Amino acid sequence: MKYWQIVKMQKYELHISNLIKQYFTNNELYIYNDDKIKSLEFIQNVNPKILRIIHSHKILFEINNCSIAELNIEQCKLKTTQYFDLPNLIVLRLPNNSLKTVCLRQFELLQQLDLSHNKDVNILQIKYLTNLTKLKLSGINLLNCNALSTLTQLQELDISSNVGIDITAIKYLIQLKMINISNSGLEQIFFIMYLINLTHLELQDNNIISIAPLIHLNNLGYINLQFNKITDFSEIYYLKYMEMQTIHRCKLIYKIEMQKQQTKIEAVLANKIRAVDTTLTLLRTMREKRQHFTLRIDYKKNLMNQHLNNSMLFFVKRVTSILEPLNQENFQ
Repeated sequence: MKYWQIVKMQKYELHISNLIKQYFTNNELYIYNDDKIKSLEFIQNVNPKILRIIHSHKILFEINNCSIAELNIEQCKLKTTQYFDLPNLIVLRLPNNSLKTVCLRQFELLQQLDLSHNKDVNILQIKYLTNLTKLKLSGINLLNCNALSTLTQLQELDISSNVGIDITAIKYLIQLKMINISNSGLEQIFFIMYLINLTHLELQDNNIISIAPLIHLNNLGYINLQFNKITDFSEIYYLKYMEMQTIHRCKLIYKIEMQKQQTKIEAVLANKIRAVDTTLTLLRTMREKRQHFTLRIDYKKNLMNQHLNNSMLFFVKRVTSILEPLNQENFQ
């Protein structure tokens, strides 16, 4: 990809005419790891559509430009958006900065926002961004999602790594198709049943015990429940897009195929199953639904996983042959 690129200046003074001649090849301006540039006033004469600034700590972030539609500022110790005058901004990504309060009300056209890893940032003004379709708020110590309840057009949401978050208000975001709530200390997921348009769900690294609400998600094609406390996975088999399963005696791994999109997606579900009988019950459930499959042991992967209480790794895969009766010998 070609960029409008500003490189580190050694002994030379920064001249717009030289930059236009040498680096301006399209509508994207990219500033990376540059402490020579102190101001962005020159952008007024350039009018890029996309501006990317990464790891440049000494820039005075006063940006006034009507042409910028996408702004990316990452790892720049940015503290405020107060001096952004960007009326046509569509995409705003500000991850890994030092933001505490963000002024967002002026971005009426904004559709995508990323404030991830700005510890303790205040997001109250997000409620005014009613055109948002994609939002990332990972790792900001978010306490609740009340400010998001007005974002009824939201389709993708990442609120992962916010331990102890109250996500009750998520149930109002019925247009959501993708959501990541991993590593958040969740124990209950009852709110999930209202998100009937979900196709992608990430709940790994939580304390979830029951996944009963998942049976309401008829459009779900990807789910990740890795590292939870689930002991009963029977509800999984009611999801109509489930095509392939892989079962581990102490870990459960699913391969899911989206039938309509004809896209295969893998999801990992690693949880503690209390007994072999639980696994046998799951297989019987599949058999009752007339799902034909074979059972085999993957010795290579078992050698790599000997530390997992000497667990055996089994693969259950759909085939055309008829399943033989299950018994304890299948697991030896």
